[in-house]
Amino acid sequence: MIGAVFAMREFDRLAAAIMILAITVIFKNTLEPVKTKSTCGSACQRDVNIMWRVILGFGAVPLKLSSKSAQGGQQQPVPVYVHGQEMPERVEDSLINQILNSSIV
Repeated sequence: MIGAVFAMREFDRLAAAIMILAITVIFKNTLEPVKTKSTCGSACQRDVNIMWRVILGFGAVPLKLSSKSAQGGQQQPVPVYVHGQEMPERVEDSLINQILNSSIV
């Protein structure tokens, strides 16, 4: 089983490279005229923002699939202890809430 996991790493890297290439091709028209970072206008900045969010989002798909399949299809909350006291939320949920409530999004 462990050998199969390590054997699939190269396929993961290949899939990631193909996905990033496809996203770059999709936004090619906006990125091609830009020669330097300082000449990137609002459309360019918006598209680059969308690009990194899509790439990051696709990176979370295997994690979500593996966490559900490892637990028999049902996700169980993992208790987190800080200074001996159990936190009310899972760490992932609190991090996601912080990101969604921040001014970056």
